[in-house]
Amino acid sequence: MKALTVRYERLKSTGNFEHEKVAIEVQVEEGETAQQAFAAAREFVNRALPDPKREQETRRAQGILAKPDMHLVRDVRWAEEFLAGKTGPQDDDLPF
Repeated sequence: MKALTVRYERLKSTGNFEHEKVAIEVQVEEGETAQQAFAAAREFVNRALPDPKREQETRRAQGILAKPDMHLVRDVRWAEEFLAGKTGPQDDDLPF
């Protein structure tokens, strides 16, 4: 038996009895094992889900930039650099 497609999904609690599901289904290419396709799908889904620590840092950076006069110059610079580098998965970031 040969796997033709692999599906990976992950359910994340967003609080207040709400959830977010992220899933992807990939085709197993010639010369690729199902495990390799599964690992690529898992990597994509995990990058698509927000990281709680990164979300907290994003809120902190946004708060600093909302009132830059109330913060140290180094903190303002950090917030600008942090938010400038903030990117999520793009269509061309597919790992396969």
